[in-house]
Amino acid sequence: MIAFAATPESVIVLNADDGTVLRRLRSSEPVRKLRWSSEGLLLVFAPHATRVYDRRGRVVEEDDPSEATFDRDAAFIGKTPEVAAIRAAGLGSSVFSLASGLAFFNGSGVLSQLVSSPDGRWLLLAWPTANQWVFVRLQPRKIVGVSRVTQQFGRSATIQGWCCAG
Repeated sequence: MIAFAATPESVIVLNADDGTVLRRLRSSEPVRKLRWSSEGLLLVFAPHATRVYDRRGRVVEEDDPSEATFDRDAAFIGKTPEVAAIRAAGLGSSVFSLASGLAFFNGSGVLSQLVSSPDGRWLLLAWPTANQWVFVRLQPRKIVGVSRVTQQFGRSATIQGWCCAG
């Protein structure tokens, strides 16, 4: 079994059975999220340095926003190696594919969280500026908003994941 841990300057990938360090990945800033894909890719999210590593620790995809922008969140899309990210720029935010740069959604204000459905057909976004959660179906494109999130779930409501296959 493989496990990982983050320190302020690196991510350590370990053999959980014996504690052996398999690799140490450097980060230019504190890591905010670590996720494994179903193919064994590792997403290391930091606002100015989002990276996807293969099993050997090589960078296979990366995003380095300019000094005027930063990423708020990133996630694998379903069980694919494709990564979607939220980019904050000026007074707006966009959700886009790291690989293609294709924008899935643009909004004014802050988009703060991003979660993919297990089948990769939908992205769920937290949009606190609009007091909404937004469901974005990728193909064919469709946008569905859930409004008044704080009134329905409380001020500290966060997206924790996706539940229950139909």
